Amino acid sequence: MEEVARAEVTKLAAEGFIEQLASDWCSAPVLVKKQDGSYRFCIDYRDLNKVTIQDQYPIPNMNGILDKLQKARYLSEVDLKNAHDQIPMEVNSKKYTDFAIPRSGLWHYTRMTFGLCNAPRTFQRLIDSLFWPEFEPNIFGYLDYIIVATDTFDEHLHWLEVVLSKLREVGLSVNRKKCEFCCQRLTYLGFVLDAEGLRPDPERVAPVLNCKPPRNLKELRSFLGCISWYSRFIHMESSVKIPLLKLTKKNAPWLLGTGKK
Repeated sequence: MEEVARAEVTKLAAEGFIEQLASDWCSAPVLVKKQDGSYRFCIDYRDLNKVTIQDQYPIPNMNGILDKLQKARYLSEVDLKNAHDQIPMEVNSKKYTDFAIPRSGLWHYTRMTFGLCNAPRTFQRLIDSLFWPEFEPNIFGYLDYIIVATDTFDEHLHWLEVVLSKLREVGLSVNRKKCEFCCQRLTYLGFVLDAEGLRPDPERVAPVLNCKPPRNLKELRSFLGCISWYSRFIHMESSVKIPLLKLTKKNAPWLLGTGKK
């Protein structure tokens, strides 16, 4: 595992995302195994986040965006490449991102990295400064997802050019492989959008519909997260959730499998 971590550090250093410099701060690296068997290199910033002043910049309401996107005839999704990595770290803040690799020393990030508690809100602030509010209802930015929605094809080409020009102007790169352009049907944040309206993505819903009763607290919380995401499509969703939420409270007896579901 150390070899995997050192290889990732070598790669990140060559790309200029990290540099070697010691500080009084140090967080632990973590290797998370992915479905394909490879590993994702992460840093556990939980202790750092506990003492970080929280940025209160608001993240847009997802349901509000989905409501405005319903029944658009043409849709595009512009995905930003390694979004957080595109924002430089403030010089005096780099030291707080330090992490240690055995026999490789101490390193810190030169770019904003995943796991820092203020990273999502920092990125949202950037996107809002580029596209909100004067470009609604044709351009919506939700974290690193930018959506273009129009009723006509000519309008769509115009607003796409606006988005790409703005990104080029500030030096943000897109992930071409994950972008979808001029679609009449788009899957976005687990929902399907088209001229007929909004509905859940069948591929995302199927595991929820076919899942077995949760066996532990972790599985229960995952299930609750899924039904909350699709709450607008669940009849009497609150009535379904309340008994399950009671099981997540501290010292609550585990009742699933004993006749109470």
